[in-house]
Amino acid sequence: YIIRDLYKDDLKRSIVEFVSCFCKQHGILVVAEGIETQKDLDVARNLGLDAGQGYYFCKPQSELSIETFKNLSRSAKFHPNGDLFTI
Repeated sequence: YIIRDLYKDDLKRSIVEFVSCFCKQHGILVVAEGIETQKDLDVARNLGLDAGQGYYFCKPQSELSIETFKNLSRSAKFHPNGDLFTI
């Protein structure tokens, strides 16, 4: 994933920043796929990405318990697209 370890890779960060700017200029939602750490989330937020998905929010599950959902909602909000989180 291009988002993984984005905080320590200047080239990746530049690419994501460019794509984000392009998308924003054209009204396109920017989704960070593969957010796995708090650092990944922080960089995605700082770059102004709209939504994110990844293990940091929730590992794949067949069902999402109420407790898991409550814990997730403390760090991010569900995006209207369903399985994405607004960051």
